[in-house]
Amino acid sequence: MKVFQLILLAAVSIGSLSCDASAQRRDLSKEEFDTISNTAFSKTETLVHREISESKGRIGPVTENMRVTSDYFPPDKSRLIYEMFQEDGVDLTEIIYLGKIEYRRKNSGEWTKRDTSAPDDGFPRIPAASKKSPEAIIKYSSRVKDGLTVLESRSNLAFAIRPGLEIRRLTIDKLNRMLKVEHVTHEGPDLAVVYTSIKTYQYDLNDLKIEAPIK
Repeated sequence: MKVFQLILLAAVSIGSLSCDASAQRRDLSKEEFDTISNTAFSKTETLVHREISESKGRIGPVTENMRVTSDYFPPDKSRLIYEMFQEDGVDLTEIIYLGKIEYRRKNSGEWTKRDTSAPDDGFPRIPAASKKSPEAIIKYSSRVKDGLTVLESRSNLAFAIRPGLEIRRLTIDKLNRMLKVEHVTHEGPDLAVVYTSIKTYQYDLNDLKIEAPIK
């Protein structure tokens, strides 16, 4: 009898936990997803912060292995460091924006200075993700974990000959600041991971300074 009561109590406990977990997760419409994420991104853009983005894998025909460290000092100061990891070493590009003036150097060379209204000449670009099929099924959801809001979108991608799945997760803190953006692409019958990108956000950088490297 006691054994039966213990089993019954365990079953009730597990059921209760399942209900609690499911209550924390809910489906969202695209409009709800966009509103929550855009609000957090907009809040983040007004704050002094650092973004560290690491991406590796294949996007369509393009393969990349890159880290981007970006410092932002609103309203018009920023510093970006692009590290592209290649077989023969690291290709490094540093860019500083002070208002409309851009300072740039490659591989610790000499700094150059120009007005941003001038034509672009070699600004490093992150390869664009493959376009989704018009028939792609996209699902949006949110859940609360340790007081943080986690948004997720899942897209079924239709590549030329291989099926695919794209998952994007956004983590937002209690102050409505963005903490992390994760992007994972799976491809093929076994849905193997072919591309990952993780961007983390850091705040309260009291010693952050962005200054002109040359006159």
